Amino acid sequence: MTQPGDTGVEAEPRRNARGAARRQAVIDAALRVVGEKGIAGVTHRAVAAEAGITPGLTTYYFPTVDSLLEATLGGFVEEELARLQQAMAVLEETGPDADRGAVLGAVFQAVAVEPEQQVAQFELYLESARRPGLRKVARDCLLGYAALARLALTRLGSDRADEGSRAFVALLDGIALQQIVDPDPSFIERVALPAVLAVLETYAPEDRG
Repeated sequence: MTQPGDTGVEAEPRRNARGAARRQAVIDAALRVVGEKGIAGVTHRAVAAEAGITPGLTTYYFPTVDSLLEATLGGFVEEELARLQQAMAVLEETGPDADRGAVLGAVFQAVAVEPEQQVAQFELYLESARRPGLRKVARDCLLGYAALARLALTRLGSDRADEGSRAFVALLDGIALQQIVDPDPSFIERVALPAVLAVLETYAPEDRG
């Protein structure tokens, strides 16, 4: 319904904007449900309740749970890739003798997400093994992390950046998964940091002479 003075052409962008906002609200709610209840907890009714809308709206935008999950992982990955691109832009400005602490800091800041989002991310990764429609976006996310790691290693003078990038991402994923299981505050200093530094020294030794 148009407001007084509106033409159909003028009202259309507003309708499109409202529709896009509602669709995004459904995706955001689905990601929260995945983080709180797991994949099995994702239903149109549960997502609608989380979003504060009627179930009919969730099925309007996503007729099946599969389409909802694909959009949820796709939305998460899109945001992740945008953050990774920003981090890469910062690293691009550094020279070959960049400070190791600054490079690592940029990487960790880029890959850090809220615990609930981290759980949802792993849930969706695992589900991609069962739902082919999820595999491409899951792979795109991993490739985005690998690109950031490759650039970081290159900036640290590595001549094995391609090889090291996959190892680096695998290590970070493993660290994140262990932190979910064991949220011990000492884990970073006791386990994570020494492991990251060991991998870094393998592929980008500080003494390159």
